[in-house]
Amino acid sequence: IEAYLLAGGDALFLIEHTFVTTPDKTLSVDQLTKHPDLNSLLNQCGLQVEQDIVVDITNYVGEDVGSPATKNYQNHKAITEGLDYTFYIRPRSITLLEKRRANIKHAVISSTASTTNSWAETNRNLEIRFDKGTDTAVPVPFSYVVIDEKNAADMKNVKTSDTRLIVFTDADFLTNVYIDQYSNAQMGLNVVNWL
Repeated sequence: IEAYLLAGGDALFLIEHTFVTTPDKTLSVDQLTKHPDLNSLLNQCGLQVEQDIVVDITNYVGEDVGSPATKNYQNHKAITEGLDYTFYIRPRSITLLEKRRANIKHAVISSTASTTNSWAETNRNLEIRFDKGTDTAVPVPFSYVVIDEKNAADMKNVKTSDTRLIVFTDADFLTNVYIDQYSNAQMGLNVVNWL
């Protein structure tokens, strides 16, 4: 995958949520350490997927505050223009790393809608309350677009294009169960078309 991206390949990463439980049940050591993140790849692009759950207690779907609904999009003509709400099932926050290559450009695609009642909850027992200093405050980004601009001088005699990446910390919003809800299908089509 690294070689593919370095050669100008484009990719869509849909990273699923980490293990969660309820206060009456504890997570095993194995469950606590399993959290798919692809950070070994994404850190090279300046992103870090965190081990939390994004919650929005004002804008959510069903009875799960961990399923945020949002129209809080970065302006991007090909990806977000004209979209209504999209929603996500237990997405995780994404942090932009301070130390990253200058040729890599980032933009948030979507983040939580609530500017006062959403955060990245680190308590995986789903005891939902904001803990200052532990949880990440609003707005919480959970999808990014990344462009790795290739320098023609560095790529002598190699025909390559800039690498385009899109990262979402949820795959469920594009599954058969949810794709026809709100603007989920259109978001999926837009990101694939842009890539």
